[in-house]
Amino acid sequence: MPKFFIAHSGLHRVGSAPKTTSNTRTFRLTQMLGERLRNMPKAVIAKVEGIARCGGCEIALAADMCFAAIGEAVFGQPEVVCGLVPCGGNTQRPPRRMGRARALEVLPAGADFSAELADRYGYINRALPAKELGPFVDKLARRIATFPPTTIAHLKKVRGHGVRRLRLRRLVGGGARGRSLRSERSDTGARASDTRSRRRDLRR
Repeated sequence: MPKFFIAHSGLHRVGSAPKTTSNTRTFRLTQMLGERLRNMPKAVIAKVEGIARCGGCEIALAADMCFAAIGEAVFGQPEVVCGLVPCGGNTQRPPRRMGRARALEVLPAGADFSAELADRYGYINRALPAKELGPFVDKLARRIATFPPTTIAHLKKVRGHGVRRLRLRRLVGGGARGRSLRSERSDTGARASDTRSRRRDLRR
């Protein structure tokens, strides 16, 4: 569809969905596509030169890299206007890319935002002039294609593991809260050891 990154193929399903029961199976398409792109052993690059809303945003962010044309690309998650929550991973990916505060600026508002703002917020990799976007993405893709496929596949796999471990480390082991958790665990271990020692003394 002209001027659209991905046409709104799912909107007709919103209008035709039952009003009294939940019917979410048909809305899992972008989730499945996104996971397939994320787990694909090849580098996936999204080149956005039009409007990307709802499923368009979800597919674009599921790619490993996303580049957009200044003055042409538009992003938006207007699901909230219809009383829906973004699917296809876009309740999770924007906070990881932009941070929680900026994601909450974008998702609940349901408003469009430009390629320049998406670049500034970290929503995409980079916004480029429309004439430069195609040659830039082609050059990048061709360069990546010259490297061993197994190396690219391994990079994608370890990148995901590294991000998950980093988040876990920040949650459990980083900063004052991490030190506090470790201290609490040490105290708990010491108390348990004292209790076992008393029990042994009583048995004697």
